[in-house]
Amino acid sequence: MEKQLKLLTLKQYKLNKSLKQGYFTAGLQLSPATEASHVTGRAFKTNCPMAGACKDVCISATGLNILPTHILARAKRTELYWDNRSAFFAQLIDELDKAKTKATRQGLQFAVRLNVLSDIEALPKFVHKVRPQWTLYDYSKIKPSKWSPIKNYTRVFSYSERATRQDIEYCIKHNINIAVPFDRLANKQETLPKTTTLFGRKFTVLDGDKHDLLHLQKRARSHVIGLRFKGSKAKMQTVTGTFIKLTKKGH
Repeated sequence: MEKQLKLLTLKQYKLNKSLKQGYFTAGLQLSPATEASHVTGRAFKTNCPMAGACKDVCISATGLNILPTHILARAKRTELYWDNRSAFFAQLIDELDKAKTKATRQGLQFAVRLNVLSDIEALPKFVHKVRPQWTLYDYSKIKPSKWSPIKNYTRVFSYSERATRQDIEYCIKHNINIAVPFDRLANKQETLPKTTTLFGRKFTVLDGDKHDLLHLQKRARSHVIGLRFKGSKAKMQTVTGTFIKLTKKGH
């Protein structure tokens, strides 16, 4: 008898960093962009509607994420999401309820990241509707002016080659943080700059690799959530000049 596919990821390097902050975090990893279509040979809608150059260096191709078993599992979850939404959400809530119970037993607060590799607003919309008290968070490349208001859901706008001055000004006006990947390598723990400038606007940089709890990084004004590149220097150079923010060493 085939083992039931699990939807949630409860052990993942970045998510587990939240434990030091007193949080147990559950994550949902669907296929990024059009990965599921390539794996299954079926035509699914993209899970990342604003994906650009990031598709070539997605973290889905790093660490354990690159294993065939992990790739296939993401594709199967994506199939279930697009083929049988009611069954998907029923299983998702059941697994989340169990994860919440586990967090409570360990004396930890509970948080959920539903778009670890995807960018689907319908996911937090549904979960918030049935569990409005939970803390939800995600990164999103969708233009922030298009976001639906969802309580207890913190989103950070992911900077990319498609970001515009209007997007940055909107973030400033609405106190939304902006995630920016820099030309610093994660595997070498290279130092992030203390400040950076986007479209003429100067921001203080917070280290987004310390933990993944975006709601704890909210400040009185917009900050940049700095991220180091996950992968090799050679791979990073293939997307230099797109969504990677170039800096001078020491700045």
